[in-house]
Amino acid sequence: MNRRDFLEKSATAIIATQVGALGLMSSCSKADGKETPQSGSEVTPRSGGLKVRFLGTGAADWTSAPYKGEHRNFSSVLIDDQILIDYTSMAKSMLPAGCSPKVIFYTHSHADHFVPKDALDLGIVTVYVGMTWYATAKKRFEEAVKTGNYKMPTIIGVNTLSPQVVGGITFTPLPANHGTNIQGEQALIYLMEKGDARVLYATDTGGIMAVGAQYAGFDNHVSNKKALTGLIMEATMGIDYDEDFRIFTHSSVGTVLRTAHVLQKTGLYKPKNNEPVYLTHMARTLHAPQSELVNTIPSPLYPAYDGLEVEY
Repeated sequence: MNRRDFLEKSATAIIATQVGALGLMSSCSKADGKETPQSGSEVTPRSGGLKVRFLGTGAADWTSAPYKGEHRNFSSVLIDDQILIDYTSMAKSMLPAGCSPKVIFYTHSHADHFVPKDALDLGIVTVYVGMTWYATAKKRFEEAVKTGNYKMPTIIGVNTLSPQVVGGITFTPLPANHGTNIQGEQALIYLMEKGDARVLYATDTGGIMAVGAQYAGFDNHVSNKKALTGLIMEATMGIDYDEDFRIFTHSSVGTVLRTAHVLQKTGLYKPKNNEPVYLTHMARTLHAPQSELVNTIPSPLYPAYDGLEVEY
């Protein structure tokens, strides 16, 4: 199966089985029906719900060559047509026509998420990275700027549990359970809040760390409980690979399923339109093809695919 057939078949399957998946065509040049000038870190708030477009849903072992008849880009999402969480050039083909996002939030320093030159090629002007590796990120961007006719973006270091408001969306970095090659780096996952939407984008991480869940209110141990309306979580390991060595810094389908069930049982996962829990960051060799996954992944989970759009 070629890439186009894969995407078309996946789109047909998800539209037929899930209410929350919106196969929308988007234009990054507009918001609220008007042209959207972007200058510096300015992002014009978009009307409506919180829109997520999956630019990539694969883990680090994916290459440009198809595997078992399909391909996944490295994990990356576009929020409200204007803001990126992670990005590499592998995902460029999934950007809507005319899209030129200027702001990016990074989860961590691994090369399947963080490539400064790729961000510069897009024209990124504002970069958010964890404070624990701010100096390394800044140096890497400075080195990339010297390789071409680029302008150095503004690099902003963020701490965990420190909300950042961009384009009318509150991005709160929460700690991830994930190791990198930079000593002392704390990888991040992001809680995104806009209107009634509270969506957690959790990749890469082995489960969800209690300190973040408690701060954000979706832990049953705290008094200030706040339910999630959306959950996007990595499942590097497939159904039959729970005991893979990557379990120390990644999640499996079983991990996400148990997480979803607990959140449902405690009333802390309340999707507005019956959206499933979307899986992303799926390892190339640890999952069946998408056409099989849609029939084997248990509810309330659903395997996301490159190009899928969801509005919360």
